[in-house]
Amino acid sequence: MLHHIQTTMARMPRHTDTRRLQALAADAERPLRAQAQQHVSLEHERGQLRALVTDLSQTPVELTQRVQRIERVIAVLHANLAAARQSLALILSRGI
Repeated sequence: MLHHIQTTMARMPRHTDTRRLQALAADAERPLRAQAQQHVSLEHERGQLRALVTDLSQTPVELTQRVQRIERVIAVLHANLAAARQSLALILSRGI
């Protein structure tokens, strides 16, 4: 998605009006919001699984592996979301 934004920005003439840039920013923000919501959902699920694993007297390997996999996915998702927001802020600061 960021590549699409950068490509679009590169093609736009320097005198592009603010409304077009704001529309582009709004379009870019929608998937970021969806990723943020997914992140929140995964964080919630991780918490539930961590509590379940902690409560069990004998930790099943499958649950432990699932929690670890979710934690890795959350870390990657968080990094991607932060990078996307930073890139979007940079693009907007240059264009508006």
